[in-house]
Amino acid sequence: MNVLFISVSAPPKTGAESLQVARFLATLSKKAKVTLVTTEPVNEGWRKTDDSLNECLDDLDKIIQIPAKLNKYLTRICSLIDADYLQKPDSDFLFYKKWNSVIGQIHHKPDVIYARASPFSSILLGIKLKEYFDVPLFSHFSDPFYYNPYSKKNEFKRNAEKTILEKSDMISFTTELTKKFYEDKYPSFKSKFLVIPNVYPHDLKLDTKTGFQNSKFIISYTGNLYGKRNFSSVLEALKYIEENYKEVYEQIEVNIAGNIQEPVMDEINRYNLACLNYLGVITQTQCTELNSKSDLLVVIDKELEEEIDRVFLPSKILDYIVLKKVILAVTPLYSESYNLINDKFGVAFNHDQTLDIADFLIRVVKDRNSLNDYIKSTPPEFYSANHQTTILLEKFQYLLDA
Repeated sequence: MNVLFISVSAPPKTGAESLQVARFLATLSKKAKVTLVTTEPVNEGWRKTDDSLNECLDDLDKIIQIPAKLNKYLTRICSLIDADYLQKPDSDFLFYKKWNSVIGQIHHKPDVIYARASPFSSILLGIKLKEYFDVPLFSHFSDPFYYNPYSKKNEFKRNAEKTILEKSDMISFTTELTKKFYEDKYPSFKSKFLVIPNVYPHDLKLDTKTGFQNSKFIISYTGNLYGKRNFSSVLEALKYIEENYKEVYEQIEVNIAGNIQEPVMDEINRYNLACLNYLGVITQTQCTELNSKSDLLVVIDKELEEEIDRVFLPSKILDYIVLKKVILAVTPLYSESYNLINDKFGVAFNHDQTLDIADFLIRVVKDRNSLNDYIKSTPPEFYSANHQTTILLEKFQYLLDA
């Protein structure tokens, strides 16, 4: 089977979606002939590269990289006006506009096109190539598109989302709650919808010791912090411990690795907590090493304002689970993160439960062995890369046979 795999977010680029693409590429390329279409990597600002991710590309049939970086003139214009006016649907809009260039580099007609978003320019390119080659298009939404609470809504996105739903032959979402949300919004397309979740690598073999040998109790957060996905609840809990349980506070070390938006960093600095270490952006290998040596791992979702805030399940949770590390989740009640973590792989608290977070930290710092009581399940096979790749290939074949 010839699979044309389209994703702006692909190795060696860093980021949660790029890591997921890496895992699907690694397993899919062993069972099908895969051509990857992506953008040329850049290494600046929030867009970093990590060469350790390139090993997942070894078995690909071909890699097509399209230059999609804005030139200095467009960059300047975007800085002067509302960027959303030009960047439709996102900052990688040049990618799908160069569909003719992509066609010129494809020498064998694909059997099926698999386009992953975000960014959604990937799926818009998929639609162009579907129409040209007249083959099925399987689209994946790693996040909601028009209704994403982390981005601005506009009429272009509304229309583009509807076009994607109309033109795609099958559409997957990362969580059941996302699928349900789209079924409610677009009931006429629900027969196309299914769940292909974020995955953990099937061959992950790591040191999963508890970390009790650490002189301090190490808490780590790896990932970006921005807007309403911030560190506020953890900061308040740590401040409470510093002011009321000094002997516990002095045993705590907190590491944060990833991009941090300026207002979030300003808030972190205002708390002036000596236990905090900001490590900047680190490689995936360094991230795994940091997590494996930590006692407790943190995941943070946006505070609940509307129902769609519950649908997200950060992919880092799966890595945490495989490492057999207790997870502290700051997430809305009955969110996807809450449902997976609470009373199975750790604890989950709402954003306003700062005293409960503090009490939990005090308890496990005083008695590290009590961490063992919080892991009550094993990594679900449903989230393994091998399992989901098998399902993906079955769906591709279904589309070909239809």
